[in-house]
Amino acid sequence: VATPGDVVSINEDGAEFTRGLEHWHHGSGLEAATALGMTPDALKRQITLSEDELFLMGDNDMSYDGRYYGQVNEQQIVGSVIWAF
Repeated sequence: VATPGDVVSINEDGAEFTRGLEHWHHGSGLEAATALGMTPDALKRQITLSEDELFLMGDNDMSYDGRYYGQVNEQQIVGSVIWAF
């Protein structure tokens, strides 16, 4: 959902993204934090994506996605979803 140069803010409401003058919200809060042995406060942060970095999110509130593990480097991606159930 975010690409190099974007600013990603993770907070109790989910993830917010800024790309130039554009600003949008994606996902929900940090519902899976306690199930993963983390506190929501420990996950709150702001990231500016560097060259070759992406921020990935699932389409489910409980997805273990970038809200929890942060950004990934493009070279770490080994496949793509063509169609999901």
